[in-house]
Amino acid sequence: MAETAEPQAESSQPGDSNERSQKLGEELKVITDEKNVVEQPTGNFSVDLAQQLEASRLDQSYRESIQAWAQAERTACAELPESEKPLHVAILDRIKQAGVVVAHEDDVMHFLAGADLVHSKKGEYRLAELIGSDAFTAEQALRMKELDISGKLSALITERVRQEIDRMLPIDKVTDPENVSINTELSVPIDIDPIEEIRKIVSDPEFVAAQGVFQNVIVSKDSDYVLKMLKMGVRDKAYAKEDIRGVIDLKKAFGTEMVADQVALDLKEPDMTVILQEKLDMNTYQVLAAGKGVREVIALAKTSPENMAVLRHFLDGMARLETSTGGVLDMLGDNVYFSGDSKVPLNIKIIDPGCFHPDDGYEGATRNVRRVKDLIAILEAAIE
Repeated sequence: MAETAEPQAESSQPGDSNERSQKLGEELKVITDEKNVVEQPTGNFSVDLAQQLEASRLDQSYRESIQAWAQAERTACAELPESEKPLHVAILDRIKQAGVVVAHEDDVMHFLAGADLVHSKKGEYRLAELIGSDAFTAEQALRMKELDISGKLSALITERVRQEIDRMLPIDKVTDPENVSINTELSVPIDIDPIEEIRKIVSDPEFVAAQGVFQNVIVSKDSDYVLKMLKMGVRDKAYAKEDIRGVIDLKKAFGTEMVADQVALDLKEPDMTVILQEKLDMNTYQVLAAGKGVREVIALAKTSPENMAVLRHFLDGMARLETSTGGVLDMLGDNVYFSGDSKVPLNIKIIDPGCFHPDDGYEGATRNVRRVKDLIAILEAAIE
């Protein structure tokens, strides 16, 4: 995961309004789960958001549930000072204060409070989709930038992840030898004390977090590793568990040298797997993805036969992965990194096993596969 500047969390004090907010949110989640109106993505987060909203609007009871929940949130927070409002309410207030017309206010609030809020930059994009890009004038866009919405989304995610850790990952559960076992199949051997590293991360009052489709990623300045754990609200837990097993296919296709070092811990209570993964130095690593780092990695590969061999090994691994699994590595997101310069050899690291398959159950799967293959074709042509 790419490290970013650590956002300053806004002050927020627990109180009756927050308790009501949590209770209402849980009630809404029950209704949502029962109706199962909005399908979760099964391969990648990039689902057509407009179609999700349209599908949800077809179910009147679901719509009424969102409206009732949002109205209760507004009522509960109406008289609260800014510092005591839940962050999802405070962010919406600030967007409106910027003069932006929010056509679907209930949907925006539901998105900000929902379990599928992804890391701040992607969250910004989806938030803009919900509000509607036509709502932004140049002046309003400038005001939004001044409000640092990205930073506030990051703070919101970190606050939520901290709550999830308190509920799902109490330190006594992680440190109990009867409750924890190392999953060697999902690990890339590293010589660390995983329990101590987890303790460092979750005990850091200033850790920052991001959310993906299935996992929270927690970063602490006190550890050289990041912690990945299943996030609350994931409906297809079986698929989520299968997703992290993709590292097995990566090791077979690329070898362990191109897969980020990690240790996976299986917990009996709660039934989940947490992963400690090496933290890449973002001062030396950069993303290799569609539209990111392609020219740079090609130029670096051409500086020496050794570097060319590294890139060749990566491309051969992509071919082996497709042959063995029928899928291609997700190179549209920030999942592959590389480092090196005129004096330092090329090094490629894969930090996430997510793959695209043509038959994935969401619209755009075939397009995503094609985009990755187009990227691979560019790299292949450059080193022939």
